[in-house]
Amino acid sequence: MAGDADAAPWPTAGFCPLLQTTGENRRYRRFIVLSHARSGTNMLESALEGHPGILIYGEALHPNKIFVKKGMPEWDTNDAWKAWRNAYPVSFVRDVIYRACDEGTAAVGFKIFPEHLDRQPGMEVLWDWLVGEKDIAVISLHRRNLLSYFLSLEVARRAGKWMLQPGATRPSEAISIDAERAEEAFERRVRYQTRIRERFAQHPFLELSYEDLTGNTQAALDQIQSFLGVEKLALAPKTLRQEVRPLREAISNYDELARRWRGTRWESVLTG
Repeated sequence: MAGDADAAPWPTAGFCPLLQTTGENRRYRRFIVLSHARSGTNMLESALEGHPGILIYGEALHPNKIFVKKGMPEWDTNDAWKAWRNAYPVSFVRDVIYRACDEGTAAVGFKIFPEHLDRQPGMEVLWDWLVGEKDIAVISLHRRNLLSYFLSLEVARRAGKWMLQPGATRPSEAISIDAERAEEAFERRVRYQTRIRERFAQHPFLELSYEDLTGNTQAALDQIQSFLGVEKLALAPKTLRQEVRPLREAISNYDELARRWRGTRWESVLTG
């Protein structure tokens, strides 16, 4: 049964980089970053990685791979551990992610996107476990402008690039946006954000936007460090924003979208 954390021992086959860390410290702040793709999570992760007291992992629950931590050996071909994680997600998070760490560790967390849990059979038990662990701090990172989010998603998908490192070339061609697909994506985002607020209402909860993170990066990072209860340090992201053009320049059919959405609930997304 998925989520029965005591039903099976850890796999003996394959390499688990998380288990390299040794220590007896479990007094750290456990946290999760609840977000969507194209909402600033790579930017946030790369900044928090610079804090010696924070262990932040990537998309450890991704359906296709176990993204652990930059600088660690890739774990994407470890079928034994991925199968075990999918069968026992609670144990994976409780005993592997939130394992005993070195004394200097003050906070440990990882990123979760809705599709990590909602599109994988048996993962609902992990939602329930996370909600029940009231001491887990939640950073809810979202993008206020839903059209900017959808544009960034489309650009990344078409280019096959999900983050930009310093020196990389940003996209220059305008792309066409399918209005109906965009509206469906907007609806999903609104429903998810409402669901997150309701489910984790009894947790330490910090809601930030991508616009907060990019508009005044150090202030947002200071707020996050205070929320996690770690020493406040000057941190800097190591990734670049993929799209910096105004929406009108980046979207070839912007005027068509504007005519469709003016006077509707989506009119506000046209500003950006």
